[in-house]
Amino acid sequence: MNSVSILAEEIRSALETAHPNLRKTIAKKLPLLVAVMLETKTANTTELATALPIATTRIDMRLQWIARLLGNPLLMSNRIIEPFAHRVLEKALEHDPNLVITMVREAIGDRFTLVMVNALIGNQVFPLAWRADSTTEELGRYRRSVLERVAEWLPKNAKVRLIVDQEPLTEEMLLLIQKQGWQYRCFLDETFPIASGERTRAVGDVLKEGVSGGALLNAPIFSGKTTTDLVLIPATKKSVMRVMATNCASLPEETSEHWPTPVGVDTVFAAFKGNGSSLRATHLHYAIRIDHMVLLMALALYWRHQTDGASP
Repeated sequence: MNSVSILAEEIRSALETAHPNLRKTIAKKLPLLVAVMLETKTANTTELATALPIATTRIDMRLQWIARLLGNPLLMSNRIIEPFAHRVLEKALEHDPNLVITMVREAIGDRFTLVMVNALIGNQVFPLAWRADSTTEELGRYRRSVLERVAEWLPKNAKVRLIVDQEPLTEEMLLLIQKQGWQYRCFLDETFPIASGERTRAVGDVLKEGVSGGALLNAPIFSGKTTTDLVLIPATKKSVMRVMATNCASLPEETSEHWPTPVGVDTVFAAFKGNGSSLRATHLHYAIRIDHMVLLMALALYWRHQTDGASP
């Protein structure tokens, strides 16, 4: 038995312990592909197929084997990752009740959008929940459902700092965040509209006028029934001017360690970019396959740190 097969058996045992009713086909194939990903350090399907230890040498049949697994509707990503997400969160909170959660939205390939919520633990980033889809009309609903799912998983003693690095922010989304009682920083474009007197203006224009030193506290936004602090972030040589919606504007400035910059999907999975392959530039043609590829990479990332003895 080679190293990939040995590792696959270890992963399979853990998966079946976490999910006793996992279908046999998934319980057999999923650990094997995760083990191959750990061995090859790539998410490139051709490279994965080449290293796949199955009884055929034909690359087309190996690619079909991977495609069938990635396209299996019974492979429910958020259900499978849940027990491992719980372990990551519990381990993180053993030493520090403060937990940084980031939410990012990125274009994947030419037609898809990926919404992903990550936990930042030390210098490591761990995916907790995500959704890939080709439609933008339902994007708000997807973002809400992903964030609600993570909120349900969080231990009660967690003190959450949420960083949302995506646009547009919706009223429903902000109300959900405020209801959780989290500290938050949501980055907006300077054209974000707010009520100013009897008219609507771009928040950047209002803040640039020097109102309260570049900050508006308890500013009414959206329908005017929702309020938040708005802070102007000046442009630098490396970034454009942005606006931050937050409930921390009146608090003393904290270190970047407590409010780190959100990282993109390729940075999260940097360990699996063999030969420069990138999930953002994937050639997968179906949202379900992208969603399941993220599951594979998240499980591989989890086991990589388990094997290395790193936290968590």
